[in-house]
Amino acid sequence: MKLRLAIYADLLRATARLAATATTSAASHPNDAGQIGGDEFDSLLSQARVVASDDVYRRLNELSQLTGTFNRHLVKTEPHPVFPYRQHLHDGVVNDPLRLQHRRTLTDIAGGIGVAHGKVQDAIRHEMNR
Repeated sequence: MKLRLAIYADLLRATARLAATATTSAASHPNDAGQIGGDEFDSLLSQARVVASDDVYRRLNELSQLTGTFNRHLVKTEPHPVFPYRQHLHDGVVNDPLRLQHRRTLTDIAGGIGVAHGKVQDAIRHEMNR
């Protein structure tokens, strides 16, 4: 039980940080935004697989899938290299329509990550109160 509680505490800290980072990255300039999740989150997911209830693990999987989706869309918002002879057409253009659409999608996914974090919290709280 102590191990489960320690892992859940680490998971809640990591998922809260994940939700905050997703929100910040979605609102950031494309050059400043970075991918979310990473090795620490993956490690915690592996630990949770061993000790978490089915409900908690299912909620964590949903959060993990949203994180992957966020990172894939983040790549689509990054500026792409432009041939030098066409540079004058792209100077100052950071928000072309396609990138704006991807930024809106990132914002929606970041909101979904925040909701998923809340569901993880609720599932853990429900399990601990049994």
